[in-house]
Formats: sequence, structure tokens, C-alpha cells
Amino acid sequence: MIRLSVPSDDVAPELLAALARAVARTVDADADAIGLIIRHLARDAVDRTSVDREHSELTLIATTEGTELVMSLYDHGAPISGPPSVPSTGIAMQVEASIGDHANVTEIRFGCDLHHVVLDHDGLDIVDDPVEESTAEVTLRELRVDDALELSRLIYRCYGWSYPGNDLYYPERIAAAIEAGRRIGQVAMTADGEMAAHWGAVLLATGVVETGSTVTDPRYRGRGLARQLDERLLVDLERLEIAGRVREPVLTHSATQHIALQEGANLVGMLLKAHTPMRQVGITDGVLAERVSLTVMYSPLRPLTDAQLWIPDQYLPLVEHLLAPTSWQRTLSGRPDTGAVASSPLCGPETMLVTTYDAFNHLGSITVSVVGPDLEDRVRHTSRDLQRNGAQCIQLRLPAEAPALVEYGQRLDGLGFGFASLLPRFGVLGDVLTLQWLNDPSIDRSTWQFASDHVEEMATMITEQMAAVGG
Repeated sequence: MIRLSVPSDDVAPELLAALARAVARTVDADADAIGLIIRHLARDAVDRTSVDREHSELTLIATTEGTELVMSLYDHGAPISGPPSVPSTGIAMQVEASIGDHANVTEIRFGCDLHHVVLDHDGLDIVDDPVEESTAEVTLRELRVDDALELSRLIYRCYGWSYPGNDLYYPERIAAAIEAGRRIGQVAMTADGEMAAHWGAVLLATGVVETGSTVTDPRYRGRGLARQLDERLLVDLERLEIAGRVREPVLTHSATQHIALQEGANLVGMLLKAHTPMRQVGITDGVLAERVSLTVMYSPLRPLTDAQLWIPDQYLPLVEHLLAPTSWQRTLSGRPDTGAVASSPLCGPETMLVTTYDAFNHLGSITVSVVGPDLEDRVRHTSRDLQRNGAQCIQLRLPAEAPALVEYGQRLDGLGFGFASLLPRFGVLGDVLTLQWLNDPSIDRSTWQFASDHVEEMATMITEQMAAVGG
């Protein structure tokens, strides 16, 4: 880790940019572009520091995480409402902005040299229909660091370049995530080292994982490999004492929806137009015409404790419909008294939030950790910032156990946010109500398939509300 603190004056942007360039060169990153971005962010921070500038500092901390260079800028200027825009160099992968206890924090991630080494697909073909089924035997085992290249090759054979999980085309990124313990998985391998199927998991929050990247080479379909890998992965999750499992089965086929529901998962929502269009060999007719929508399923791997939820009126019918088939003990409450608001650590005089932007999927996210009277204003300004950065979809996560949410969240639909999901016990936030905004709220359901009537009913309720609030 390298750290530099400088006075918040007109010289600060140049000093911090020089440090950024020096650090970038040590990891073979684009030093000039990174220096330009850090100078831009530091200049913005200086401009926001209008009071007692002589005694205010800017601090830049640089670290490496796997194939990524992470730079965090701390300033004491006016509060930031969202990720600042950065020069369009194509180098910044993700920008996250938050207000800490004593400073604004802007974290920006860049790729080191190996981060940008994409799969070499020479001699590698997309498996097109119709396919000849393989008779090769496969071995099921845990995903290893040295499997990274084969996982990328499997993704390419099945999706071409259209898979929305962009990182899976970069073997070094996969290897770094496996080595760091952020990604685990189960795979089916042939004797000659080819990967026939994969089912993985990535950490979302403390004790919560998202399982997915469920891929089977069309030549090996019909053997039940996905189900077998899923069963093996579940054993791994129990061993790691994971409390909750999130899945996001696609709507272009119902197979993974069926697996989740048959294993006792509950539908908790849908993410509309969450990712860039993709192609699924043997499933879709080429690349889909519009962005990918997903179901959201949740399985508690540990008994759920009871919870009291404070859901704004406009989203309450959808939450009630989702909870009806479950055995979860959730109390849906009305207006709280002042004592309940004052005593909750999830409520405060000011809203606290963190924002991120995924440039590849044009996906913004806002995570609220403390709900205050300014919730609507903070969400409005942050949403606009994300839209200016190019967001086509914004997901807003709210602590559903915050008593103030039922009051201060009443007009979020007026900002174009419709219901997305309700996730129980999502790390330190407790139960999380997720809303979604779309730049184009019209939804084409012609390619969607549903594993049950309940899934189809929820699809209708969610898309109808999205059309109403976004129209």
C-alpha cells in the first residue's frame, strides 16, 4: 500500500497525479491515463473544499488486488452524491463513491497489464446447433486456479463474445478471484483437460453468495451435469458456513429456474434489463435484441431469524405476493413511532449511501446503509449522476428493516423506480429491498419462459409496475 496526503490546494491535483503515474508504471498499467483521471478527481475535490482549505487535506491510497490497481481518494469537501464523471479514457473499470465517518471517499479501479489479457480464441469454435453429442467421460471436481483458461474457453464455446459476465473472458481475472477466495465452483472435466460444464459462486456480502455462471457445453447436455455440480457446490457452501444463497436464473429458458425451485429456493424478484444482450447457443436465436432480464431466487442455508420490515406502500403488494409461499417470519409494519426511528442504527439525520458504476453493462447501483429525511433528494441526485455516466439500468438497495423507509421512501416511484427484489439477511444491511430504474421501461417478454405460474405472475406484476413508474 502507498499513501500520500497533501494540502487541499491548487498544487494537490498535480502531486497526486504524479504519484498515480508512478504507481501505475510499477504494475504495467496505463500511467498517463490513470494520472489524468486522478488529477481530474483531485481537482473536483479541491473545488468542493471551499471552507478552511488551508487546514484540509487530500489523501490518495493505492493498493493492488489481484489484477486490479485500486486508488482511493479521501477529501473533506462538500458531500458527494455519486461517482464523479471521469475522462473517457476507457481505463477506469469501476468508480465507487461514499461518505465515510470523516471524509468523502472515491474509489476507482484500473486494470494492471494482465487484467487486459483477453482469451485467445484462435482455433476455438462456437458450438453451433445441431451438435453431435459427445460420449467422452467426465470427472467432477472443485474449480482450481489452473482451470481459469478452460473456463474462459467454455464460456466462448457456448456464448461467443456475448456473455454478460465480462470478466469470464479474461483468464487472469478468473485466476486472481479463485486464488483470493472470491470465486469458488465445481466443474466437469474430460480426460484431455477440456471443461464440459461449470457452476460457480461469488461472494456478494458477508455470509451471502451468488451462485451462477451455470454453463454446459451443448455436446454434453442431457447428462444432468448442471444438477450434479449444483449438489456438489451446495456441500462447499455448507462447509464454508454460508448463510444465504442468491441465484439469478435467466428467463430465456426455465431449466435453472426449475433446479432452484426444486431445491427449495424461493423467488424473490426479477432484475429487468440488467445486462448487455447475449447469445446462448442452442437456446436463443442469435444475440438477443434487448438487454438480459433475470429472475432472482434465494435459499437460506441457515435458519432465518424473524424480522420486521418497513415497506413503502407502492411496493407492499409485490412484497406480500413474494412472501406468501414462503415460511419466512416477516412482519410488514405501518408507520413507526419516533422511538423506533431514533433507536434504529439503519436510520439517521442524513442518508448514507455508496454508488458504483459498471461501464461494461451500463449498470449503476446505489446501496443505502442509513435512511434519512433526505433519502428522496439523495437518490434523485445520485441517479442523475449515474445516468450522465451512461447507466441504462440502476439498482437501488434499501435496508428494509429501517423504520424510516416506510415514510421517506414513499415517493421513490416518482423517480422512476419500480420493485426488483427482496433479499433476506443481506450482510450488515439485514433484509434488503431492491428497486430498479430503466432508461427504457418497455419490456419484450416474447423470449421469456417460466418454471411456474408464480414466476409468471411475478413477472407480470413487476413489468406492469415498471411500465407505470417509468412511463
